[in-house]
Amino acid sequence: MKGYDSSVPDAIALPLDKRIRFFFERFRRLPTIFWAMLATIFGIADFLTWSVLADIGPAERIYWTLGIAFLALIVTVIAAIRTPTTDEKLAKARVLYRAAREAFNATNYTDARALLQQAVELDPEEVSSWGLLGRTLVRLGDFTDAVPALTRAMELTQVNRALYLHNRGVAYSMLGQYGRALDDFEESLRVSPNRPLTLRWRALVWLYLGRFDNALQDIDAALKLKPRYLCGHATKAIVLHKLAQTEKAENEIKRCSSLRPEDADDFYCLALVYSQLDKSAQALQALRLAVERDPKYRIRASIEPLFDKLRNESAFHDAISNNPLQENE
Repeated sequence: MKGYDSSVPDAIALPLDKRIRFFFERFRRLPTIFWAMLATIFGIADFLTWSVLADIGPAERIYWTLGIAFLALIVTVIAAIRTPTTDEKLAKARVLYRAAREAFNATNYTDARALLQQAVELDPEEVSSWGLLGRTLVRLGDFTDAVPALTRAMELTQVNRALYLHNRGVAYSMLGQYGRALDDFEESLRVSPNRPLTLRWRALVWLYLGRFDNALQDIDAALKLKPRYLCGHATKAIVLHKLAQTEKAENEIKRCSSLRPEDADDFYCLALVYSQLDKSAQALQALRLAVERDPKYRIRASIEPLFDKLRNESAFHDAISNNPLQENE
């Protein structure tokens, strides 16, 4: 992880009055050893001016004393600048977290990651920053680094445990570690049983493993909780297709068509089901819309097992490569 960058952009910096107050607070919080060193410098100054430089007239001698005192003052200011107080670090960490939350909600995941990495460097005990960092890394496709960030969040608190377990399960799923993914989804559901999204993700893992009956059981449970869940119906259509229940699968597709896609997740789920039913044009159109609305799907689609049928088509790579993750310009 990158070290803390004290040059926080003005747009997310602390208010001026707080910056001034924290700066002067640094002088009071400087370590004892620094003040001991400073006293030593003044002792040397006194020795030089009144002993070694005794032959120099008092009028000139005072300039030497003032020069050494000024040097000591400069050293003090530099030490203060380089030594932010704990309160200052925590305050800056909170500012960075709030800015990261806004970036995350706007799908600016690259910006969010940079801000959160600074936040956890400043305040390594803040669970919200670790949790959001882990979720951000999942969306950036950095699944390997997402796992320890989410694990750290769960080590610090039991709050939002179901959410963090779900996201770690997603990371494990994308890494192909399906056993660990199932463990996390199961524990997440023990903590919070009524989570259709987690049930659908566990159904996807069963689908990847070829356990279609298990997948159908989970997706039915998700739809019982949320009957108008477009992604749930799309996933069920895939499962029924794998079970060779063609007519029932088509009925689920019709149900999807009757539900209006609302976000990137819906379009991505439609792309998945269309790809399984060999409707390439519709799958690619839905995938483009998903990636345009949320860049997390660019990387996720590139490793999605259910897109194996489309992976060799140049149009598939165009759909996921023409929408790069949002960067700072």
